Amino acid sequence: MREWRQYAPASPDEKCDERFVYSLHHLDYAEHLCLEFISFNKAGRLSMNNIVSEIADFLKNMRADF
Repeated sequence: MREWRQYAPASPDEKCDERFVYSLHHLDYAEHLCLEFISFNKAGRLSMNNIVSEIADFLKNMRADF
């Protein structure tokens, strides 16, 4: 998701790319879950699985739009 920040609009009038907006909303949480996963926190591992599934669904839906 960090790489999606490259899709930031060049001006306020430019339409935002969905990947950029998604990264703004979810990157910090995903990084937090990565730290939980690394520290072997069971709840963190389960949450990480959920966010990975959400990202996969998001990407699948984006492909369907194009």
